[in-house]
Amino acid sequence: MDAVPKDCWYFLVLVISLPFLKVSEQVRASGSSVWLQDGMVLDCLCPWTGKLSMVSWIKQPDKEILAIYHPEYGAHFANMYDGRVEFLKASPMDGSISIRNVTDKDVGLYSCSLQAFPEGSWTKDTLVEKQVISATTSIHPDSELTVSENDNLTLRCLHVRNDPVNGVTMERLKVREGGDVRGQVLAVCSVHQGSVELREFVSRGSVTCSDTANVSLHLHPVSQEDGGMYRCHISTNNNSYASTILLTVFPSRGWRLFSVGLNLFVLIRCCVVLNLTKLHKSKLFRLSCTQELNTRPMIVNTRLMIVKSLSLWYIPSVPSIIWQDITARLGNINTVLVL
Repeated sequence: MDAVPKDCWYFLVLVISLPFLKVSEQVRASGSSVWLQDGMVLDCLCPWTGKLSMVSWIKQPDKEILAIYHPEYGAHFANMYDGRVEFLKASPMDGSISIRNVTDKDVGLYSCSLQAFPEGSWTKDTLVEKQVISATTSIHPDSELTVSENDNLTLRCLHVRNDPVNGVTMERLKVREGGDVRGQVLAVCSVHQGSVELREFVSRGSVTCSDTANVSLHLHPVSQEDGGMYRCHISTNNNSYASTILLTVFPSRGWRLFSVGLNLFVLIRCCVVLNLTKLHKSKLFRLSCTQELNTRPMIVNTRLMIVKSLSLWYIPSVPSIIWQDITARLGNINTVLVL
């Protein structure tokens, strides 16, 4: 029997022993998500500057070996991925891959593990999602929550049914141009052989997963950008269902008090200005009426005096008794006009 080359034996040992390898200390990078599409890239770019020893990709939750790369012995791929997966190797510490001829079976959670010397192990998760587009008018929140900015908040995905849970996914819904709604995965909590495993992809806050696969998103503190629609997908042995919650974030209490005080000040000022304006107009009206009433009697009195003077001047022979009567009558008329 021909001897098997030593290099092939060494590579075979690496492939077989990979699922059983454990590293005392690992660095886990923040996860990411990509849409299922032909030629999609699963990123595994390590920021370290050490020497690459090996890169491995597995698919969750069965930890199925997808691909292995060794700088000396090359790449090895599982049968169902052979010819469809390629290591990009854009830099010395790049373990990213691209997948072609994708199908719905390629949807799921992938984990990249990069071994470097002397740093150790660096891992990163990538979630491959199938694009599900829905109109905004078809989404209605099952519940609504209102909080103030800078408060502490915890959003929970709770399952209340008795069916055994396989996994829970929390995502945030975002409206794109044209009214399409797409979900951004925040966390995936999967149950496999009685153990719970959490994969998080959040850039804000932190995520926890309980032993019963209840996912919780902790936002400490809440900011304005956290407002929006959140959705929980719960998968069981018999069915799957989803629930949505609308989160509304108001400005902080200090800002609200200042805003209320400012609005109250503006309202009081407007009321004062209106009252002063009405009072000023009322004074002008009364002053105008007084001037008009005071002016008319003066004109009448002047005319009466002129008439008296002319009468006494041109008719001197009229008896004084008659003039007294005329004067009395004129005086009565003058009084009436003044009132």
